[in-house]
Amino acid sequence: NTQAIEAMARVAMVIVTVCFDSGVMGLESKAGPQEHHQAALAPDTLQKRVGHEVKILQPESSPIGYGIPPLKWETTAHLRGGSAKTKMFAPMLPGVKDTYIYHTEDAYYKQYSDAYFGVTMKKQGWDCLRHYEILLSGSIPYFLDLDKVPERTMAKFPKELVQQAMN
Repeated sequence: NTQAIEAMARVAMVIVTVCFDSGVMGLESKAGPQEHHQAALAPDTLQKRVGHEVKILQPESSPIGYGIPPLKWETTAHLRGGSAKTKMFAPMLPGVKDTYIYHTEDAYYKQYSDAYFGVTMKKQGWDCLRHYEILLSGSIPYFLDLDKVPERTMAKFPKELVQQAMN
């Protein structure tokens, strides 16, 4: 489908940064996402976690970056260069150990490259390198529960574009 291919090209070229997901700090909160971030980044909470005084210069959470090194992007260009897709979905499924069959990085990337979509989802946190490896391979992340990602999480990830490509 031409729209899927065009969307894939746009998604693959987006440089993304991600917003810190306070859940990785091991904090539990019944508050909403915004309050959860504020509670996680409160100086007294951080001080208890690290054992010394913490000075917060910016009261809100700030993005951290996930990315692909330029050399890796260059050396994997053949994966994104018009290779014929042979599958709708890549066979690797997060959390399904029987599908973790790749013994080399090239084989791992190739299984994504052969497919229009690579399934991804929240596991330990909302963001991980897998989403970007799927893009690196020239595939579109098929992100389960993308609509449930908190507003300030994965703030620069092209959520709307990925959602559009999944529809």
